[in-house]
Amino acid sequence: MHKTVHVEQQERYEHEPGEPPHVHVDQDRRSAKFWLETVRLARNIGFPVHEIQRIRCIIEDNQSELLDVNATVNPQLFAAE
Repeated sequence: MHKTVHVEQQERYEHEPGEPPHVHVDQDRRSAKFWLETVRLARNIGFPVHEIQRIRCIIEDNQSELLDVNATVNPQLFAAE
């Protein structure tokens, strides 16, 4: 079975200021949010456990690329303090 990772670059959600790097996974009426620095589930609405496990594996396999995209979209999160 093929896996597809589609990353949409978008501006930071206004209701998520200052959050650590993360990805949203949406399908139909299901939604999940995973933190990226240490891949872990932040929120799940509607995905069954076996799909969450599969999504987590895909995110772990692509973690560095997803962090790179997040740094490009949200450079202020990665700026030296």
